Amino acid sequence: MALEFNKIIDKVERMGRWLARRDPNMDDRLDEALALYEASTDLENIQKRIRIVRQSSVSGYRGAAPLDSAYAEILPERFARPALPPLVTILACDGSQIYPDRHTYPRYYLLNIGLFVYYTGVNRRPDQFTLPQLYYTGKALRDTRKRLINRRTVDARRSVREVDVLSQHAWQLRHEAGALVTFVDNRLLFFTGGDVTGADKIMNEYRRALVRLHRSNAILGGYVDAPQDSRQVIRLLHLLSMEEERIYHSDMRGLGKFDALTDIHLFRAVLRPGERSALLVQNSPANYEYRESFGEDYEIAFFFVNVSRDARPHIARVDLPMWVARDKAAVDTLHAAVVSQCAIQGSKPYPYALTRADELAYVSGKDREKLEELIHLEMRKHLMTPGMTPKQSMKNIARGFKRRHKL
Repeated sequence: MALEFNKIIDKVERMGRWLARRDPNMDDRLDEALALYEASTDLENIQKRIRIVRQSSVSGYRGAAPLDSAYAEILPERFARPALPPLVTILACDGSQIYPDRHTYPRYYLLNIGLFVYYTGVNRRPDQFTLPQLYYTGKALRDTRKRLINRRTVDARRSVREVDVLSQHAWQLRHEAGALVTFVDNRLLFFTGGDVTGADKIMNEYRRALVRLHRSNAILGGYVDAPQDSRQVIRLLHLLSMEEERIYHSDMRGLGKFDALTDIHLFRAVLRPGERSALLVQNSPANYEYRESFGEDYEIAFFFVNVSRDARPHIARVDLPMWVARDKAAVDTLHAAVVSQCAIQGSKPYPYALTRADELAYVSGKDREKLEELIHLEMRKHLMTPGMTPKQSMKNIARGFKRRHKL
């Protein structure tokens, strides 16, 4: 049965009214945040407050922090788009998947990775690759309690596979002339949850991929398009708005008067087309773990950038490892590459190479049907019968039968 929209339209209208009145004072709050942002030029004062919230007696601060003093940038400083170096090779990787289905036999899952290589400064056509991998053995499909792995496990394996493929290709190109810029469509501060099967192994694979990228002299960027939930800089402004004595006795998980604001609200008002923000790091246990376990070169920094070409801002966040963040020329190259790649897309700014990698990785419904046909054909060759559970068979019959019955 289809969703009966007449039964939900009043709830949609109620939702709209709730959103409209969520914070009638948001413009005033944004003005306060902007004034505080522009006035926050004292790095020593900011670093002092960050040291306070990093004490074990102060809980919950998950906001932004400046880089270490030798590499720190003034918080409200804005950086215009630099020129792209004459020779740049851009690698972008993305992935998709078919999840295992407990209602069908045989059970399997698929990871498909798309890799796109874009060359600037030379007359050379882009290269593109797809790397599908089928997983069907018990070891690949089952957790330690012999249950079918969940989707979060498949997602984690796909994310690591993307970075691994990227690192292998970067290693092959490490001696190419010019800069080597590598993109993934995700945050770089990757971590697994407790429900992910083989979490330690996955994290070790991710670390090895990062090390390989580092040794390839790759300029790595994790592109996050329109990060609606990002509040790291707003959290920093909340910290700076407090009296110092209150910091010692406060739970820093809240945002106080800036509760309705996000980083996008701030940077839409701050960044002109092509500009980036100051480099910052996220103050979090996960990032601290990266620094302590992986090494200080692997702590994750970030900046915000307006990738729009006109008066309508489009804010993205770019993550970068510390080996890139501490190299001014590498940061400039990454900044220029992001903006120039987005410019190719015109009115829908998004890195061109990542768009193409996504197209290569995408697995459609027809692709899945064709794959299952091939699997079933192979099973019949070996005198096996493919099938699905009775429950799923009845669901398929019910959903496929379009006739409506009157009560």
